[in-house]
Amino acid sequence: MSEIYERPEMIKAFLDELEEEIQFLEKCILELETNETTENVIQDIFRAAHTLKGSSSAMGYEKMKLLTHEMENVFDKIRNNLLKVTKPMINLLFKCIDCLTLLKEDFLAHKNETQIEIKHLVHHLKEIQENSLSKKEEHLIRMDIKKEDIIFDLDIEQKNMLKAANSKGYFSMVCEIKILEDSLMKSIRALLILNWLNEIGNVIASLPNVLELSPDDNVDTIKYLLTTELDNEVMLQKIKENLMDIDDVKVFSYKIQELNKNETNETIVQSRKIMN
Repeated sequence: MSEIYERPEMIKAFLDELEEEIQFLEKCILELETNETTENVIQDIFRAAHTLKGSSSAMGYEKMKLLTHEMENVFDKIRNNLLKVTKPMINLLFKCIDCLTLLKEDFLAHKNETQIEIKHLVHHLKEIQENSLSKKEEHLIRMDIKKEDIIFDLDIEQKNMLKAANSKGYFSMVCEIKILEDSLMKSIRALLILNWLNEIGNVIASLPNVLELSPDDNVDTIKYLLTTELDNEVMLQKIKENLMDIDDVKVFSYKIQELNKNETNETIVQSRKIMN
């Protein structure tokens, strides 16, 4: 861990957040158990797991990060109707809550050297996910989503960048990212996302243009057009694993469409979106 995260005040803040989020997760799982499920409950439970994963990752607490990551994947499939809530699943999730509590209590003494075992829980969480809809069924659900054309006002240089990347076999895509409603300074978060995407690809443009946003702009959803060696599925997974304060992510393939000589060349999204 870096020095800043060794400070007592940072450790206290981390442990306080853990206590709050673990209690909240337990409450939400109880609601799942009693079938009191709504879209808001599912979204809240996913967000809580995502927050725990992010904060434990920032503190270098690897075991907690791995466990909450697999919990997050289960909640993600539930909210996308790819996984049904069952009694065995609920029992497993409560065991995960108990383990998170033990990890929290062990953090002060051992930090990332904790001896608490999580392998069996991670294994069972992955097993549950394997019992979700087949890849074929999941693909059909995604392909049923309404196609949405997105127009970027690209200049000649940007179009040439797209063509050059495509000629090299790179993927062109749009990452549509929705920032959490309660995230502070959303325009700064949008810029941080831009910088992160540029580390694994080349952002050609964004809607709105995040470079022109002021610190007070309350931007909500940003569409980033980029080229990268990663395909859509890998990009989607990397965004989910690495970006903080994200409420929703969709990834679109992107293809240049040349218009006739009397019209302005435009670039449109032609394939259907892949949803978070």
